[in-house]
Amino acid sequence: MFSITIFLTDLEPSFEVYCKLDKTILSLFFLSVINEGVLLSSLLLGLVFLSFAHTEGDIQRTISAVNNSLDKYKFKEVL
Repeated sequence: MFSITIFLTDLEPSFEVYCKLDKTILSLFFLSVINEGVLLSSLLLGLVFLSFAHTEGDIQRTISAVNNSLDKYKFKEVL
């Protein structure tokens, strides 16, 4: 098993920085991606799971959903 960490800020990628982020904004981000048709994970955990069962199309759809959410709801400005 492996993990991928995605930080949606220009801040230093660290556990301390993550803990200081507004969890309401992160929850809204996860919900906005669901509105794009992609379920990333539990809102409480804030984890994204990727496995070999996912196709290249699945990954591209996820990337598109994240990008659409970031652009549509202006998350780049608040994160």
